[in-house]
Amino acid sequence: MAAEKTMRLPALGLLLALSLGAAPPSQAAADAGAPEARAEAAIPAPGENFDPSPANIERRTERLALANGARLALLPKSTRGHTVNGYFSFVFGDAEQLAGQGQIARLTAAMLNQGVAGLDRTTLAHRLGQLQSSLHISGSGQEVRVGFASQRDTLPALLDLIAAQLQRPSFPPEAFERLRQQRRAELENQRRNPQAVAAQTLAHRMNRYGPGDIRYIPTLDEELASLRQVKLAQLRRFHQRFYGADHARLVVVGDFDAAAVRRQLSRQYGAWRSSARYRPLAPRLQDKPAGVQALRLASAGGSAYLAAQPLVLRDTAEDYPALLLANQILGGESRSRLFQRAHQTQDAAEGIRSTLRADSAQNAGLWRVAIAGAPRDLTEWQAGLDEAMRRLLEEGVSELEVAAAKHALLQDAQLARAQDDTLSLELNRQLAEGRTMDFVEKLENRIRQASVAQVNAALRRHLRPRAWSAVYAGVALPARPLLSQN
Repeated sequence: MAAEKTMRLPALGLLLALSLGAAPPSQAAADAGAPEARAEAAIPAPGENFDPSPANIERRTERLALANGARLALLPKSTRGHTVNGYFSFVFGDAEQLAGQGQIARLTAAMLNQGVAGLDRTTLAHRLGQLQSSLHISGSGQEVRVGFASQRDTLPALLDLIAAQLQRPSFPPEAFERLRQQRRAELENQRRNPQAVAAQTLAHRMNRYGPGDIRYIPTLDEELASLRQVKLAQLRRFHQRFYGADHARLVVVGDFDAAAVRRQLSRQYGAWRSSARYRPLAPRLQDKPAGVQALRLASAGGSAYLAAQPLVLRDTAEDYPALLLANQILGGESRSRLFQRAHQTQDAAEGIRSTLRADSAQNAGLWRVAIAGAPRDLTEWQAGLDEAMRRLLEEGVSELEVAAAKHALLQDAQLARAQDDTLSLELNRQLAEGRTMDFVEKLENRIRQASVAQVNAALRRHLRPRAWSAVYAGVALPARPLLSQN
């Protein structure tokens, strides 16, 4: 699993004809004329003052396994409005069995939202509204992801609905054709989107896998071709062969009855097994030769610039905390060097961000910079990133910059853990990595203890300006190379 800021969502079940927790019709009619009752009902129930420290989260989290091997992490707590969030992951297959099935895997997951036995897509959406819940199901490669938000009273029904969508999708033919048309339109629209073109081009350029591998990054033309070839019967077979919960990770955070949810999840998923063997897809270091590519998009309304350097790095490496601080100083926030340079030169870039990613199991990391803006801005940014990297290596970082980066990183992490949807994702990732919040606590302590000398030494060991690959996409092609290659 990659250690990088990301996040998002999972699932639930069977519903009621009326929102659970609503007053009976006779009582609701009586309350309709009572302003005091309506005002009281509109005020969300207060939640506890939850401490989002790693140590407290670890104390409050219950981890267990179901009979088939599925792993659970449950964190019950009082929340404002009795809200509850969750993130489920279902993983299956291996590189050999999944070969050539990338498009099939994506479309199978997309079809889970299109209906179950007796319930079409419209009815499913209506029931989610009745339950005052949100649900997002997506998938690619060897994983299906389910994110959800609900309330204490409606959670059991939502969990039932999620289980039905995962286990008993109806695969309606008309929905399949509609999804294919939508996906085709999305891909065609990406041709005119500078950020989408730059991201896909850079990912394809740095890809180390051959066509057919489930990890291969296709070109837009290749993806359109595979989309035309997929048949509905292939999706049904894929679901029947690969889907199951024996390697699932199920996380629920918020206001819920832990014992009841534990029993419900055990009943729904404890005996559901995939018929295919499972082996995690290990990432490979993206070590292709560096290069620069500039793409003219005649109808684009702006430009995008992406650059990346592969790193021989795991998130347990000695240099990892120092590199997180270095990335924060380069382009991680509004006080970063890239952002400040844009401000000083009155560059109208709409978005500037650098990110650092390191895997938990393999030496396969990535340092990336993304810039989006008007066409005239990108030429200036060619020199801007070069200059920022040169100064980092030659002059190093200051005590003040390191202190500010520490404060920002640790504060952002604490604020993220205070959000139950983000926390559910973090706990899910830890189940995948075989870790607990103890790892987070130790990493944060290492960040606090990192010195200026350690940050500068890590920069000089890992930052290689000549190893960066870059893509520019937009109306105006740059006059100079995107990065210095000498």
